[in-house]
Amino acid sequence: MNTFIASLLKVERALARGKGAFALFAAFLREDGLGKWDLVISAPWVERDWEAALRLISTRVQAALKPEQLLSISRIARVEPASPEVAAIHREFPVARLPVETWGRSFFGMAMRHAPVFASARQDTATQRRPSPARTMQPMRRKLARG
Repeated sequence: MNTFIASLLKVERALARGKGAFALFAAFLREDGLGKWDLVISAPWVERDWEAALRLISTRVQAALKPEQLLSISRIARVEPASPEVAAIHREFPVARLPVETWGRSFFGMAMRHAPVFASARQDTATQRRPSPARTMQPMRRKLARG
């Protein structure tokens, strides 16, 4: 996995832990995009306050990427979680842990040269916050403490 994709994966995971899961978090390198990436996001919390979400995501992406990587991003685009296009991506790429990368595909009616999909979850599951590792380990710790 190259550093650009690894850095975006870290951004997605951190934002999902803090704000809630994404219905879609992907980077699309369009065939006609002059070598620039579109960061495509979809989440209920993004829909509630797009301006605040855009500021937060932009800040996190800027902090995570090297300057030359940052220059390769054309835009951050949002898509409604309930859109048919997002549902089609969910059916094809149910991403749980690692990003799924695909080449030479079409999404949203556009030809993509490369498309790493970092998160793809139906809206009903995307609205649930991911539990923190500390919270998920509490029952195990209690059980171990009791012996």
